[in-house]
Amino acid sequence: MGQSYRAKERSPWGVSEMYSNRLFPAYQMSPNLPTMMSWDDYEAKATAEWQALLNSAEGCDERTIHNFLVRNPSWLPGARSMTRASDYAPCRWALLSESPLREWVADSYRDAVGTKIPDFIWLAHDSNNFTPVLIEIESPCKKWFTNSGDPHHNLIQAMNQLAKWRAWFNRPANMIAFCADFGMPHSYKNLKPEFVLIYGRRQEFQGNPDLNRLRTQFEQEGQVVMTFDRLKAVRDCTGYICAAKTGQRYRALSVPPTMRLGPSNAGAWCQIDGLPEAILTNEWISLERRQFLVKRSCIGPVGRDHRDRCDPRLIGRIGSKGASHDLPRRIRLPGPGHRSNT
Repeated sequence: MGQSYRAKERSPWGVSEMYSNRLFPAYQMSPNLPTMMSWDDYEAKATAEWQALLNSAEGCDERTIHNFLVRNPSWLPGARSMTRASDYAPCRWALLSESPLREWVADSYRDAVGTKIPDFIWLAHDSNNFTPVLIEIESPCKKWFTNSGDPHHNLIQAMNQLAKWRAWFNRPANMIAFCADFGMPHSYKNLKPEFVLIYGRRQEFQGNPDLNRLRTQFEQEGQVVMTFDRLKAVRDCTGYICAAKTGQRYRALSVPPTMRLGPSNAGAWCQIDGLPEAILTNEWISLERRQFLVKRSCIGPVGRDHRDRCDPRLIGRIGSKGASHDLPRRIRLPGPGHRSNT
């Protein structure tokens, strides 16, 4: 028999509304779980791919960089905010890619007109603050400064984008619309958006302390500007997926090879479409483990059959009986937000 766990009732924000006002059943831990990729193996493999990409001609292409970050969410900063040390996992346990900002117009939500879609968004939070982190990425090959030491026009344009987002959030109606559209719970007291620009390479400043000091002037409260050389895999973010939000629906774009399923993330992920497809397309996950994860994502976290949201072709040969949950030895489920124990 596998080891069992019983999780206490949670707020609807930590898990989904469908689990509120009820207890989780006991979880059974399988004694023979398919092995997942270790963090050390993932970090080494992803780092080698990242360095090769940055130092190649393809590394100048913003879309190629974007696609790498979609597949590797743990490489982007801000999951637990940029300026305050939050111990809480981001909402949805997901990095959002190219998800439009929405406004309330004529009694309905619509994509904000004339507002650039952020490359990425983390919905960071703690016990008092809801901190959406909007991330703009530019090409690693773009220059910060001209030969005369003036800010390059590409940099000015990118900085202006952060200013436009900040101005957008300064409108109370937009703040309300953002919180409602992304499902911010009423228990949070403060909306404190943060903005990140990832731009250029570090080598432009090497041996030039004057330029290095000058670039720090582009940062301000709630705003961070960095080069692509600062990006690296963050172990605390190993369990987060990447998804896109369109209208009121979320769709999974990728899952990490270090992915686990458990009560901490099951509620958030059951609201995201396409999770089985995202699992099956990750070739860094062994076939056996992909099959295991797909079965768990289709059957659901409380034994409820969610196969209606799975393409039957994905589970036809895998079987209808789900294996037991892939859980850590200890599970803690505190408060509305929660720190990751998987």
